[in-house]
Amino acid sequence: MNELHEQTKELAEKAQKDGVKITVDPKIILELMEEIENLELEMQEMDETPR
Repeated sequence: MNELHEQTKELAEKAQKDGVKITVDPKIILELMEEIENLELEMQEMDETPR
């Protein structure tokens, strides 16, 4: 996990404990979903590739 991801996760967890509501731009959610989809496709392709 990269440093920025780790820091973001820690901040989000702390905010959650403190009862802070974080608003995320829907555009970011869509970008993340797209990224996840791409990673899933890559993993599928790797699984299908004969070794």
